[in-house]
Amino acid sequence: MLEGGGKINGGMLRAGLVDEVSVLISPVVDGRIGTPALFDDDADEVTPRRLALESVERRADDMLWLRYRVEPAGASPAS
Repeated sequence: MLEGGGKINGGMLRAGLVDEVSVLISPVVDGRIGTPALFDDDADEVTPRRLALESVERRADDMLWLRYRVEPAGASPAS
């Protein structure tokens, strides 16, 4: 399990060490500018990684838990 900030998460993703992304979405609006991202990477070239939805679960207080499998680098979108 990785619980880093955006830069650590981005570096681990670039190194191919992330196989799943688990995201909790809370029904809250926050309009602040400059909020942290899940993945930040300042490498010269960043290859976007495709995520494949594995499951969605509705939790207490209308929160959603999304689980994604990280596709290999260069994977084509599913049709």
